[in-house]
Amino acid sequence: MMKWKKALPLILIVFILAAVPVPSAAAKEAPTAGITTEVEILPNGDRIETVLVTYEQPDGAKSTRSGQKTKSYKNSSGAVLWSVTVYGTFSYNGSSATCTSATRSTTCPGSGWSIVSSSASKSGNTATAIATARYNNIDYTRSVTLKCSTNGTLS
Repeated sequence: MMKWKKALPLILIVFILAAVPVPSAAAKEAPTAGITTEVEILPNGDRIETVLVTYEQPDGAKSTRSGQKTKSYKNSSGAVLWSVTVYGTFSYNGSSATCTSATRSTTCPGSGWSIVSSSASKSGNTATAIATARYNNIDYTRSVTLKCSTNGTLS
């Protein structure tokens, strides 16, 4: 009985520590300052959804802005067939803005679809990603651009 009295506090500490939440990798990502979505309905009922995510500026980075813009090609049921995302980092000073980094990613969860090519580029205050997807031997190319204004607003 004496051993249990000595072990009980240790067991309680283990249970308390096990109940403390541990931040996931996703929680360590930059928090978002804003998300906007636009939807274009195509004649066949499919849609192109464009989502802009602007990230919070880190403390002390008052002249830097980062974000991403994704164009997703969805079928009429809303399932994503393929998408292309551009990620951009910009510097701005009130009178000009410059893209300092542009990268891209693609997804292709739609059955029968494949990504044939993709690229990213930067020019002036713009980051651009271009991707080509293929379905039934027909290529579909989409580009997505992310721009920064002189005051740090992404569009």
